Amino acid sequence: MASYALLDAAGVWQNTIVWDGASAYAPQPGWTLHDVASLPVGGAIGATLANGAWTAAPAPAPPTQGLTFLQFMALFAPAEQAAIVASADAQVKLFTLMASGASGAISLTNPEVVAGVGYLASIGLVTAARAAAILTGAAPA
Repeated sequence: MASYALLDAAGVWQNTIVWDGASAYAPQPGWTLHDVASLPVGGAIGATLANGAWTAAPAPAPPTQGLTFLQFMALFAPAEQAAIVASADAQVKLFTLMASGASGAISLTNPEVVAGVGYLASIGLVTAARAAAILTGAAPA
């Protein structure tokens, strides 16, 4: 038994199977089966094989809607989180209270969320650049 990579017609590694190499098996039309040991080093599911070399899979786009409160707060760096929690500003407290009660439906394009993150930047709890990054769903560096 050996591991085999299933590559689609574009050369993208879609899946890996364990196969004896002898029993009847045919991948779906347009896909090819390759013994993983015979492939160039550096491949993984999602990578593309072209001209004998792998290109890494693109990073998934960050989510922009339907975030839970914890996912939303994870977009802020730890120091930003601490500053938000420690803030005595009533508008900050109201924004975090409303976000925490959003029942897993925080959308980064919601005008209230955009305004709230903008407010955090306006009072210096996050920078304008970080506010913009947060609203794209980018995790802190």
